[in-house]
Amino acid sequence: MTDFLDNSHRSNSFFEDDLFQILNNELDPANPDNFNNNNHDNNVQESRSKSPEELNIKWKKPFYHVLIFGVCFFFLRSTFLTPSYMTPQIFEFEHYDNLGQIEIMFIYGFYGISSLFHTTLLQRLPLKFCLILGGLSFPIFNLASFYAMHCVDNMSPYCQYSLVYAINILCSMITGSLMGLLWTVQSEFVSMIAPVEKIGLFMGVFYAFAQGSQLLSTILSLVLLLNVSRKNYYFILFCIGVFFIIGLLFVPVKKRQKVNFLQEGSLITQEKKIKTKTLISNFRAILNLLKLKRIRLVSIFWMSTGLIVAFYSAFFYTIIKETLYNPTDSTQSFPNEEKDFIVKKASYVFLLFGFSEVFGGLFSIYLIHRFPIYICALFGLSMLEISVFITYQAHYNYNYSICFVAAFFWGFSDCLIRSLSNVLCKNEIKKKNGMAGFSLYRLFFGFGAILVVSFGIILKENKGFFLFGVFAMQMLAVFSIGCLLWDEKDPKQLIK
Repeated sequence: MTDFLDNSHRSNSFFEDDLFQILNNELDPANPDNFNNNNHDNNVQESRSKSPEELNIKWKKPFYHVLIFGVCFFFLRSTFLTPSYMTPQIFEFEHYDNLGQIEIMFIYGFYGISSLFHTTLLQRLPLKFCLILGGLSFPIFNLASFYAMHCVDNMSPYCQYSLVYAINILCSMITGSLMGLLWTVQSEFVSMIAPVEKIGLFMGVFYAFAQGSQLLSTILSLVLLLNVSRKNYYFILFCIGVFFIIGLLFVPVKKRQKVNFLQEGSLITQEKKIKTKTLISNFRAILNLLKLKRIRLVSIFWMSTGLIVAFYSAFFYTIIKETLYNPTDSTQSFPNEEKDFIVKKASYVFLLFGFSEVFGGLFSIYLIHRFPIYICALFGLSMLEISVFITYQAHYNYNYSICFVAAFFWGFSDCLIRSLSNVLCKNEIKKKNGMAGFSLYRLFFGFGAILVVSFGIILKENKGFFLFGVFAMQMLAVFSIGCLLWDEKDPKQLIK
């Protein structure tokens, strides 16, 4: 299974969790370096002993299961991606000041924090239950947004501004926590049902669906927002999400096998050992990792992933709007016709953003396998700096056309930086600390998102300074990678 950790088979590298979830499946609480080796060897020997016809029969049924899961995930994620980008501006239209940005901050903040507990939770609860629970993250987000839209110009005591803010922030916390759980579950699910000789195919098919959700999400939002009210927009997305969560009920899930091992003369089940040790050992391993200079430097780079997501989710839409209407008053109201016009124009920009994500995923495969990882990281950061610079030009000149160029660079750099973050985590952290490294990565992802959103809210009226601050944060990441390059150790060597 370790061969799967090579990204060469993948058509998409834009999700950070799968690499380490596969790694986690190889961790033994008693002997982390040898977990499941016997099972893996047995699977390989079994596959070699079967004829090609028997192997085809063996993997076709699980492949259909992955297809069902991929389709459900495809539509589920489509109900969240572009809506999360547009919600900050839609809320601004309805005078929910900064609520959309605060939601993004809590979603990705809790996405990072909750990663400390997902592995333990997954071991204590049935996999199917965790799958359904994680899938609820997207409908919860849309339901909270529907409630906010329902309360516009509504004098009911249940629609007070303070209550709307409280409910949406609470739902954002839940969304972020469950979204992280969903990514944890999907990796274990696919790796559990995939035959050893077909695991690359299975993961490739799943991520083809996952990556395509970006494009469908933009098209779906464009069609709905131009034909229904914003209130009904969120309600329809909620219904689509619930429908495909019901579809997840029909995804067959294998029961976990209990692997016995001998420790101090007594026979203990792997499941029991994981339940009692995983959470404590994960916290301890994280603290030990943070004591290492190289890990602290890499963590600054990991923050870039959260910075990118937070920026285009919470603020890029606002910059697009300002290129269409040179603002003299940030509190100005727009007629519904102008709101629809802005939504339509922004959707075109995000459609190109989705295509650039696909291109960035394909390009990252080429780049990572031909150049040293730290050179690739510097290239990715340079693309990110170009994204910020072009965005500033669009903002300064109020030029809508430049937003398309900025969107391409943001999507490209987003996918590339996430791919590089995965590889850096794998290279810099020993195999036995894989769970801790995965949690640490997502923690700094969330911290980067919180930092950018907080900074953006404070400098809401001066986006030039805000963009300069984002640029400065990326220069700090460039400095951290430069320090790693300057280090006398071989960059490809794992930390001892």
